[in-house]
Amino acid sequence: MAHPGLNRTDEIIPEIVEAGLDGIECFHTRHSTATSHHYLQMADQFHLLVTGGSDCHGLNKGKPLVGTVRLPYHHVEKLKSRVAERRAALAGPQSALHPSH
Repeated sequence: MAHPGLNRTDEIIPEIVEAGLDGIECFHTRHSTATSHHYLQMADQFHLLVTGGSDCHGLNKGKPLVGTVRLPYHHVEKLKSRVAERRAALAGPQSALHPSH
């Protein structure tokens, strides 16, 4: 879920989690420290991946914001792990027999 602190729709997060939500953007250029902390708690409560980003859409904010939001690396590791799990699940049992595929 992108920038939930701007959307102000916390009440629908449990329903979206039930529908399959995997992650929530806790770190954003317009999230205060308190807002980031709030969504980190929600991520923990609902077992969601934590994401972050600058929401950069070019120079429309006067300067490029790419790289201005830092995501603690342990969250990146969890994202990578989830991707690897999904790829392994999609590959099925044959991937264990043929690891080069």
